[in-house]
Amino acid sequence: MSIFDPPKIPNSSGFERVDTPFFELAVDEEGRVTIPADLLSPLLVEPGRPLIAEVVDGELRMISPKAAVRKVRRLISEQDWGTVSVTDELIFERRAEALREYAESMLPTYEW
Repeated sequence: MSIFDPPKIPNSSGFERVDTPFFELAVDEEGRVTIPADLLSPLLVEPGRPLIAEVVDGELRMISPKAAVRKVRRLISEQDWGTVSVTDELIFERRAEALREYAESMLPTYEW
């Protein structure tokens, strides 16, 4: 097994499994990156719809609003509320709620 092999992790997140861990994407002269069509479904991305993006330590992270809402719901359901400090719990809840609200504001109301 090399570092390029996908990890053997059960898929309990509700997302489709993509077995190729790395993808080479090109940036055009105007700074646009094209996501291959076969990755749109596993990423819960719909063509023409917005993405949430952030840069962390020189790494571009993008997530669809649908995926962000699923992620927040999963993180909250997996949280062990009995062993976390009250301050950390409050910070976690506020960040999760802010991400959920931001993601939901990007989706049409009929999706809820």
